[in-house]
Amino acid sequence: MGRKARNPIAANDVPRVFDEACIERLACIGRLPTHADKAKFAAGVREAARIFARDACSPNVNELHNEIDGLYWAAEQRRYEEVRQRIERLSKPSLYLLTKRGELPAFDSLRDPAQHDRACAVVERLCAVGGRNASRSDRRGTVWRPLLNAPDKQRNFPRRDAERNLVMWLQIAWLEATGVRAPQTARHADAGRSLGSFARIAQECLRLVGAADADVVELINELRRRRRHAATCLDHPLTFSRRGRRYMSPSVTHWNEAHVPTAAR
Repeated sequence: MGRKARNPIAANDVPRVFDEACIERLACIGRLPTHADKAKFAAGVREAARIFARDACSPNVNELHNEIDGLYWAAEQRRYEEVRQRIERLSKPSLYLLTKRGELPAFDSLRDPAQHDRACAVVERLCAVGGRNASRSDRRGTVWRPLLNAPDKQRNFPRRDAERNLVMWLQIAWLEATGVRAPQTARHADAGRSLGSFARIAQECLRLVGAADADVVELINELRRRRRHAATCLDHPLTFSRRGRRYMSPSVTHWNEAHVPTAAR
């Protein structure tokens, strides 16, 4: 499966799906400590689900590129009705990128024979910031390649951002409700290797938001790996050069100006 959940929850459905009975069930299956603040836990879980609903519906970089690329070529070839339909279907990130450069033409102008060519020219300018003549694949002449006002396509883009972010926000909800960090391991260390308390909550929430096929163990482990990497980066001594000399800085977690050698100031 790709980056999005197959049937992601809508933000408007979060209060209905994650009602009080659902929150109680989550607290029970995850063995939420008795001293935990259930109101904070409920608010955190619902906020995590709302963030997931937003993230799961956002296009990835390749989809964003394709949206703007398709609109550009429809406008360049003066396919007026297709331009109108593509503008109508643009995602919010695509709209943001295009309208940062100017205002999209009104739909009426794309239907008006006296204005539709000018309207398509405006769309072209918004979708691209120049271009170049590139050699054809068959080496017979050149072809125009626009420089799109869109992110470059990627072969390996993050596919589980929405699900991983959901688990991260659930960990924050646990912390705010209990005052302690959620368990960083997904499974118990005993021979049974059953899911831990927090992992059971995360697994159920993934099911409720429409991402039941996500691997909760891998998501929790990935978050732990990222935290370790971030901690390593913070504790790793950095080097910098100034006035032709190289210096070793202290850990950035204990940085202050007094550590900078006099010659480097």
